[in-house]
Amino acid sequence: MNQKNILTSIFGIVFVLALLSFTSATMTVSFQNPSPYENSFNVTITSDQNESISLSFSPIQDSDGDEITFDLNVFSINANETKTVAVNYDTTNFDFEMGKTYSTTMSINGSVSGLEQETVPFERVSFCGDSQNEGNLDVSIDDISVNGFGDEDDYWYLFDTIEVDVRVENNGNWDMDNVEISWALYTTDGKRVDHGDLRDFEIREGDEETKTFSFTLDRRIDDFDSEDAILYVKAVGEIDDSDSPYDGNESCNADSLNVDVKSGDDFVILRNPVLNGFELEDFTLENETFTCGQDVMVNGDVWNIGNDDQRDVYITAYSKDLGIDKRINVGDIDAFEDENFDFSFTLPENLSDKWYNVVLEVFIVQSTGLPHCSSAFNICGVGV
Repeated sequence: MNQKNILTSIFGIVFVLALLSFTSATMTVSFQNPSPYENSFNVTITSDQNESISLSFSPIQDSDGDEITFDLNVFSINANETKTVAVNYDTTNFDFEMGKTYSTTMSINGSVSGLEQETVPFERVSFCGDSQNEGNLDVSIDDISVNGFGDEDDYWYLFDTIEVDVRVENNGNWDMDNVEISWALYTTDGKRVDHGDLRDFEIREGDEETKTFSFTLDRRIDDFDSEDAILYVKAVGEIDDSDSPYDGNESCNADSLNVDVKSGDDFVILRNPVLNGFELEDFTLENETFTCGQDVMVNGDVWNIGNDDQRDVYITAYSKDLGIDKRINVGDIDAFEDENFDFSFTLPENLSDKWYNVVLEVFIVQSTGLPHCSSAFNICGVGV
């Protein structure tokens, strides 16, 4: 290649680079998170070039197929100008579900700067909905206690019974009437598992009340497969003061708690044991007695509360005093399913008049092929 051609090529490269530098643009974009309870949000754009910009958004569908739709925005912007545009959207038929997140993809197409895309998340749905808190209620989950295998602070197991203390404070300047506490339990992917309400009450200005409710994790248990729990509570009351500009208005405040649900463990438990037709409460039979030589039938349910199938499950029953040493084969139990068990024994003659215990242990087979005691239960109350 001769010198002239080399110079021409270099000039061509420089010329192309010069063109690129003249046609490039720097654009910055910021936005508010849209609210489920509004119908517009603001997008702010700055560009260092004169250009035309269009904003478009991907639709969002709910579980019924209804959509949030967004208006298309086309506008011009001058170099180094900052412009704020209101984006309108329609949620008329859309069902925002508690615990779920929703987002749209915003495409910003500039005639000079080209295409940019941003993920725009909606604000989370409030358990209070669009209610205001003009009465200045303050709601908090004050204490949790667990009856079962879980820990109140860190994790729960399926079939645990959870007791919840909710504190409601009236930090406003007016009395509140018809205050009602509501609660709901959701999985982290937005499925409602359980819910309830407490009887309403009054709370005077500056006072507080603590109310207690409980529930058992025994509903729709397979919804917790690889999912955790979110507990929501709220208090809704009516401002009761003729001197208040908000007299008669509804006021609401809410709190929530995220808790791990242990569904990934290999864990099999006993439920609903019955002795000769008498149901045991917390594995205790307090008001019924038996006689020497009597036949006793024990039956109940064996639940697999983990998300893996279990094979060759069996139960052992043991009581030295009653001469019981049995193995009860249950068989295979699929994840989040149960099987029945039953066995019988005869009470020995010449027993002393007292209460006797029977220990039941549930065994599963580990990946090593060895049996492992998954859980143990002490039946208290075989009274003679």
